[in-house]
Amino acid sequence: MKIAVDVDGVLLDLIGSFLQLFNRRYHTQYEPSDLDRYDFYHNWNVPKQQIYQIFFEIYKSKCETPLIDPTAPYILNHLNKDHHVDIVSARDSQFYDHLLRKLEDHGIIKGLSYRNLVLVEETPIDSKLAHRYDIYIDDNPNLIKPVQNLEDILLLLFNQPWNKSIEIVNGKVCRVHNWTEIIQTIRMHNLHKI
Repeated sequence: MKIAVDVDGVLLDLIGSFLQLFNRRYHTQYEPSDLDRYDFYHNWNVPKQQIYQIFFEIYKSKCETPLIDPTAPYILNHLNKDHHVDIVSARDSQFYDHLLRKLEDHGIIKGLSYRNLVLVEETPIDSKLAHRYDIYIDDNPNLIKPVQNLEDILLLLFNQPWNKSIEIVNGKVCRVHNWTEIIQTIRMHNLHKI
C-alpha cells in the first residue's frame, strides 16, 4: 500500500514557531486556537508571500521545530517496512534540503522512515492527489471533497484547530488525533480490504 504523509500539522508542529515569529513581527497575539480555518492568514491582511517567508525562515533556522507526536518516527519506521511511505508536502523546491534536515533532526530518515520526499505545488489544493496514494495522512480539510470523488483512497485527517469544525460524513475520511490512532486505522483499513 502507498501512503502519503504530510509534514506541517501532521509530523512537525510548525504553527507554534510560526505564531511566535508572526506575533513578534506584526505585534499580534495569535494562538493556535485562533486558527479556525486552513488558510487562516486570509483574515490577517498580510500577503501570502510574507506568510510563506516566515515558514521558510523557520525551516532554514537551526532552532528545533517540535514533533506533533513523539511516537511518529517509530510508527513511520514500522509502516515503511510493510508499505511504501512517502513524505508529501505542498512546498516549493527551495524547502527540500531544509525540510530533509528538519526531519532528520527528529529521526525521520529517508530510506528508513520513508522512501521519497515529494514536494508538490500548493495549487491546485488537491495536487497531492495526482500522485495516487492509497492513504493520505494530512491536516488539510480541502482534500476531503476531492477524495470523496476518487475510488480506493482513504484520507486520515489529522485533527487541528483549522479543521475541527469540518464534519466528516463519509467513510473515505477518518479523523485522527495522534500517530497511535493512525497506525490502528491503517491496520483496520487493511483488514477490511482483505
